[in-house]
Amino acid sequence: MKDQTTSSNVATMLRQSQVELQWIQRQLAMINARSAHHNHLHTKGKKAKLHAALQEKDCLNVELINHNLKASKYDQVQCDYNQLRQTFAVVSRERDAAQQQRNQLQVKVENLEQLLKHMHKALELKR
Repeated sequence: MKDQTTSSNVATMLRQSQVELQWIQRQLAMINARSAHHNHLHTKGKKAKLHAALQEKDCLNVELINHNLKASKYDQVQCDYNQLRQTFAVVSRERDAAQQQRNQLQVKVENLEQLLKHMHKALELKR
């Protein structure tokens, strides 16, 4: 009878072990499933962050290009402005010289007019 009891105990223990083994296997499967889901979400999160970072990089590159274009235009405008200032200075000197020459010629004309008047008076006096 002891053999039956022992074999019955062994059979019971075997069934309990199998039940526990199945429970452990189910727990491991759930843990693996959660881990896989977590890894998937983590990978998805990394991909989203990477995509957002790439978009931001693209936006910054466009902004940099726009700033470079503006800087280039500014440099060109600055160069044109400096050339115009130099041209203005030359033209202003030429204008001043022309005004001075005009004034000198005006004085000569006035002197010649006075001389002409005196000559007319002298001619009239001789007659």
